[in-house]
Amino acid sequence: MYELSRDHFYKAASLLKNGHPHPEVQSILENNNPGWIFTDRVDSTRTALVWSKGMKGFYLIGDETNDAFTDNLDDFIRTSIAPRMRELGMNYFEVSGHHDQWNLNSLFAARKLHLWDQIVYVPSNSEACTEKLSGDGYFRTIDLRSEEWRNQNFLNREFV
Repeated sequence: MYELSRDHFYKAASLLKNGHPHPEVQSILENNNPGWIFTDRVDSTRTALVWSKGMKGFYLIGDETNDAFTDNLDDFIRTSIAPRMRELGMNYFEVSGHHDQWNLNSLFAARKLHLWDQIVYVPSNSEACTEKLSGDGYFRTIDLRSEEWRNQNFLNREFV
């Protein structure tokens, strides 16, 4: 594994094609946000692990079938990444795949993973509605510009 210097982050930009939009990764590659990038090769990069300082998490980008990268990833995290994270006061490793082909369960088979569904809020012009989450939970969306919002008491209203 190689760590790219900030002036070489652009070399991983082609790895974002055909993936989910993660603007924080794009911003790091463009040197607009701080982060680290670890790759399989300095030139002709096929796969990379990107750390976002702001999100305090990692993203796997590029070719998920690159055995030269994936076979060494778990050991690299243990020996190189974990000590750096501890220096930052972090005792966890959060990672997402940039596309659906990243199989985190097989990639980190020797580790106990804590997986969860991500809830993404998308603005819309629709009325408030109730949607079912996985499990028994529900959430309700309300337009914060509506009269309904102004006339109800909600927990942590100041926070919202």
